[in-house]
This record gives sequence, structure tokens and C-alpha cells, in this order.
Amino acid sequence: MKALYKKIYEDFKEKIESNKLKVGENIPSESQLQMKYKCSRDTVRKATSLLEQNNYIEKSRGRQATVKLRNKYTFPTSKIESFKELNIRNGLKAKTKVVFLEYGYKEENDFSSHFDNCVKVVRLRSMDGEKNVLDIDYLDGDLIPGLTKKICENSIYEFIETKLGVEIGYAKKIVTVEKPTSLDMEILGVDEDDLLVNIESYTFTKDGKLFQSTISKHRHSKFRFEAYATR
Repeated sequence: MKALYKKIYEDFKEKIESNKLKVGENIPSESQLQMKYKCSRDTVRKATSLLEQNNYIEKSRGRQATVKLRNKYTFPTSKIESFKELNIRNGLKAKTKVVFLEYGYKEENDFSSHFDNCVKVVRLRSMDGEKNVLDIDYLDGDLIPGLTKKICENSIYEFIETKLGVEIGYAKKIVTVEKPTSLDMEILGVDEDDLLVNIESYTFTKDGKLFQSTISKHRHSKFRFEAYATR
């Protein structure tokens, strides 16, 4: 059975996302919520803390919480764009932290098995103090030597194109919406009932050589995903 604080959270999340509660509007006080849901103050506080954590409301001492303006950034699925380029285009002021970097990485999965000398890079992207994107990259270490933490926190694509002279050609992308894993919850700080938009991509050089396979996990509340189609 779902915990009551999660039901309260989902009730208000639905009202905010459907615009039944608009930006700047007050949400009911703690005592009003206690009466409505017949619950304790602790339950109410857990629900409102989760709403605040996921950028739905803004709380301040001595005042009722209000619905917060939640920017959604456009993430193109029909073109190849580095996170640094996305950051500049949208004015995100995002920060990148390398969680893991290793050459010669061995793992039994479809991503790493493409490369004899696999480099695994795990990067966490944060915006406005909130953890929003988890990128897990597997790269061809023979084609892309010399990756460092500093390079990965700046731009792997910029390093590949300007320093190594490798031309990036095209990518195949698969978009799914999934529940977070225990690792996602630990690193991104999401709740088990949240959803993540996962973009699985395989990126090739201009001459058709696969050099990168990636799973990129996004908080669904922060991004909108855009593609272009022609007839």
C-alpha cells in the first residue's frame, strides 16, 4: 500500500502539472492539509518536502508554500549535441561532476561489449542546485585516448573533435520512460515513484565506426524532448 505522504505528493504534483494550481498560488497550510488528509504533521511535512525537492513548490519561513515556476529545457533527440552545447544554448548554468572514469573497463552488458578497450565515464549534471541528469558513457578507448576528469567535466565531444580530429557522424537513439533503479535513486536523489526519461544512444564517426554507447537518465520534470520529422 502506498504511503500517505506519497499520495499527498502525487495529488499536488498532478494539480500543478495540469495547471489546476498555477505559479505563485499558495498551497494549503500544514494544518489544513492535516485536516483534509486526516494525517500527522510529520506526514504533511514529508509530502511538502518532496514537492519542494522536485521543484514544484517554494517554501519560506513564516509563509505558506507557493507553486514554483518550473523551467523545462529543450533536449533535442534528432541531433547530436553535447551537454556543454545544450548548457550554453539554454543558459542552464549547469555543473558537471565526474562520478567514475576508468579505461579497460569490463562489464557484461550491451554497452561495454562493443569495445575491446572500453572507457566507462559516469557524469552527474546539476542545475539550480538540483541533480537532474545521469550520463553513463561507454567509449572506444583505442579511438579516444587521454580522457581525464577535467576533459569529461568540460566536453568529451569538444576533445574528440578539436584535439583528436575525429569527425562525429550520426547517432541512433532510443527513448523510454522508466522507474529509477536503486543506483539512480542514490545518485540523483529521486523517489522510487518518480519517472526518468532514458535516452539510449549509439554514436558513430563520420566513416561509420561506433565510438560511444550511452544511457542518459533525465528527471522528466526538467526537460522536454524535441524531434524534427519530414515527409
